Amino acid sequence: MLHWVWFEYGTNSDSKWLILDGCVTAVELLTCTFDSLCCLIILYAMLFDKSYRHFWQIVLCVCELYGDWMTFVPALLEGGENLNTDPYYLWVYTIGSNGVWVVVPLLLLIQSFNHVTKALNNYDNKNVISIKAKIN
Repeated sequence: MLHWVWFEYGTNSDSKWLILDGCVTAVELLTCTFDSLCCLIILYAMLFDKSYRHFWQIVLCVCELYGDWMTFVPALLEGGENLNTDPYYLWVYTIGSNGVWVVVPLLLLIQSFNHVTKALNNYDNKNVISIKAKIN
């Protein structure tokens, strides 16, 4: 099944996925190993309400966004010769299917940023109250 998805994407969107392109291979090795491990850690942290979830969520989101950057920016800098510019394939395959890998990490990054910021503000407020109590 995954082979078909890979082949379909390479045939209709970005032909670099059909050859052993160094950038694509490096990004996919990172995705298949490190990102998969991060997903398992995040899943465990979510199921058991662990406080370190947002740290790993930030790490995973940055990895995903970096992978998107390393997949598409070199292709664009090279003139996009590997990209299928037919409007249907460009919007459905290239932008549509990959847009998810940009939008979702950005939303999760915002969620984690808000959570960490709130936690740090609460920590700072408790320290200010504690210091004021010691002074009085």
